[in-house]
Amino acid sequence: MSHIDGYRGLARFMISDKDRSACVLRRFDELGVRNLLYLQSELLEIEQHFEELDVAHVQAPLAVKAGLRDWRGVSLETEMDEMSISQMQKRTDLVRHLRNIMREYRMFAIWVEISWTNAMSRRNACARA
Repeated sequence: MSHIDGYRGLARFMISDKDRSACVLRRFDELGVRNLLYLQSELLEIEQHFEELDVAHVQAPLAVKAGLRDWRGVSLETEMDEMSISQMQKRTDLVRHLRNIMREYRMFAIWVEISWTNAMSRRNACARA
C-alpha cells in the first residue's frame, strides 16, 4: 500500500502485521467513566420518577394498582379516568426508558471493569518481570 486511504486504509495498515504492533487504539478511560457517571445520574432521576409515580398510585383505583404488579393487569376494557391512564402511560414509558439506560449502563460498566482488569494484569506482569 503506497498511502493510507482514509479509515479503511488505516485499519488495513494497523492489522497488516502478524503481531498487530501497529494496532494501537485509545481507550478513552476518562470519557468512559464520565459517561457512567452521567448514566448513574440519569438512573437516579428515573428512580425518583418511579417513587413519585408510586406515591401517586397509592390512591389509584384497583384496576390501576393491578397494572403495577402485572403488565396485563390493565386492559383496554378497564374503565379508568384520564389521570389514571396518563399515569399508567408514564410508568410504561419510564420502564421502557429504564431498560434502555440500564442496558447502556451495564455495557459501559463491563467495559470499564474489563479495561481496569486488563490494566492491573499488565501492571502485575511488569512487576513480576
